[in-house]
Parts: sequence; C-alpha cells; structure tokens
Amino acid sequence: MKVAVFGAGLMGSAIARDLVKSKEVDYVAVYDIDRKRLNSLAQTEHSSKLSLKLHDVRKRSWRLD
Repeated sequence: MKVAVFGAGLMGSAIARDLVKSKEVDYVAVYDIDRKRLNSLAQTEHSSKLSLKLHDVRKRSWRLD
C-alpha cells in the first residue's frame, strides 16, 4: 500500500513513523511546504519506505510518486 501524509508537523511526523513500521505499507510520501519540518523528520526516521517531498499541497500540481 502507498500512503500520502500531508504535513510533517507533530501529528504528520508521528503518523509517518507509525506507517513506515507497518508491514502492510510499502511507501510513505510526506508532503510539506516547510523544509525544516521535513529535515527534522529525516533526522529521526530512517526508512527506505519514507519519501519526503517539499511541496505546497494547496497547489493542484502534485501526485503520489
């Protein structure tokens, strides 16, 4: 299963960490406009399932890679 998480703040980061530990999840893309939040998540969670995307999800031009 592929999952998209919108936001890498406190809740989004916690959700992403739980998802990468799940056996049912193959890929977790986390989208956020704030590079500092993404970097913070990258420093605490090291998983090949996790992909961090610097992007404003309010724009319509996005897709789950």
